[in-house]
Amino acid sequence: MDQDNEPELRVQTYRFIFSNEFTEELTRFAKIHQYDERKQFKEAWQTWIKEETINPLINEEAKRLRNSGFDGDVLIKMFKSARYYFRNKSENKQTSEKSDKKERKQYESIPKERMEKIDAHIYSQLNKHIHHEINLEQTKGQRIAMISPGESFEYYLIENKMHIITELKEQSQNPITKNDCEEAIKKYKKTYKNRFYNIRQAINNNK
Repeated sequence: MDQDNEPELRVQTYRFIFSNEFTEELTRFAKIHQYDERKQFKEAWQTWIKEETINPLINEEAKRLRNSGFDGDVLIKMFKSARYYFRNKSENKQTSEKSDKKERKQYESIPKERMEKIDAHIYSQLNKHIHHEINLEQTKGQRIAMISPGESFEYYLIENKMHIITELKEQSQNPITKNDCEEAIKKYKKTYKNRFYNIRQAINNNK
């Protein structure tokens, strides 16, 4: 990804956690607008962040994050968290221990060619989300890929959900259920995010 004549690339690390109080407000907003289209969601967001009771919370949270070392755009982080994480987060995590204890099916492992496509997709998303940060002390500045593992996976799922389900049907000898599909997607999500972390670490350590 990083060529000799381009600024050094760094992948933004999303490890800064919101306070419990702000998380509750952000989750409430995200759930209210859970089914909004992106444009509607963004319009509602612009109104929400200006509310009399919300704006002070945002300012306080921004100050806390910066004091913790976060140097990105706080509002962008908040928006992406609301749009791509809290909006889709399940409110009631019901564990299906009985189904987990059932006999494992033959579609546990992800094919090698699919893993290669996952890596290619991650690199593609990193390239699509590069922002240029100007540093007066460095003539080349810095390129920062600003996308979280969860957000990147959402793009992957949009493009590959039907492939995952088709693969599931081909590998299973029994009719697949909704739970089978959810478990398969969950497996892909875990694998995707692990690959994302490894690629990010490799890029950020290549200095």
